[in-house]
This record gives sequence, structure tokens and C-alpha cells, in this order.
Amino acid sequence: MPQPPQLVAIGTWIDSLDEAQVQERIQALSAEIAVLSGEYQWLQRALELKQQWRTAIAQGQVPVETAAPAGGTRVMVAVPEAHFPLDADPPPRGKTAAVLRVLGSDPQRKFSSQTIRDYLVERGWMTAEEGDYASLLSTLSRMTTDRQIRRIGRGVYRLAPSDRTGR
Repeated sequence: MPQPPQLVAIGTWIDSLDEAQVQERIQALSAEIAVLSGEYQWLQRALELKQQWRTAIAQGQVPVETAAPAGGTRVMVAVPEAHFPLDADPPPRGKTAAVLRVLGSDPQRKFSSQTIRDYLVERGWMTAEEGDYASLLSTLSRMTTDRQIRRIGRGVYRLAPSDRTGR
């Protein structure tokens, strides 16, 4: 691709531009910007999570996956997968990561199990078969028990808060 003119006549430079090549390069740069933007957002969220984690530990809060010492406080589990943009690469590994990605896409929203299923099927992270839906319900139940997500009502979930009370 020719470089912008310095001492060349502007008309000569414009005539030498290959529009198809310029459009192709613009599309390639747009794709790179999208990837970099996703990575930038993920890194920002990861840093925020690390800072929240450090603060929780400094305040004597112990993550659920570790044993709580006498007098320690159990907190909701930190879920880094929930901080990935919904359509970020790489795709989630397994249903748990996929559910976290869906719920993390809108942390304040209440998702029905059917809506979660629809998101997973739409993205190819799960099949529409009845057995897969039963497996998803089992995964949601386990994630609730593990305090990764909150059950708000029958079949309705949202991302668990990371406060001490788990409200």
C-alpha cells in the first residue's frame, strides 16, 4: 500500500491507492481492534478482581474453596470466567464456565434456567437435547451450592455477589 504523499502530487497518490486493498486493511485493523479491546476489558476486570481479592483477604475473608479458620468468614467465590465478555475468545471450557460467562454478561440481571440454556445453545456451548438441559440444571444446582451463583427464585439465577453476607 502506498504511503501518504510528502512531496508527491496528491492526485498521483490518490490515483495509486487500491481501494480494495485499503478496505481489506481497514477490516483487518478493525478485527485487531476488537480483539485488543476484548483483551483490554478482560485485563481491567482481572485487575479489579485481584484488587477485590486482596482487600477481602486483608479483611480476614477466606475464599470458599479454602478451609475457613476459626473465626474466618466465608465469602462468595471469586469467578474470573464471569469477567470475560460473552463472546470473547477462547470459548468457555465446560458448562460451569459457560454459565458464568452468561451470568457475568449482565451481573444484575436475573436469568431463568431456560434463558441460560438458550444462550448456551445459541453460541454452540451446549446442545438443545433434553439430557443436556438436565445436565445444565444439575450444574446450576452445584454452582449454587458452591456459592458461585445465587438462586433468586425457582429456576432463576444471577451472578453471586462477592460481599461477606452473600446477599
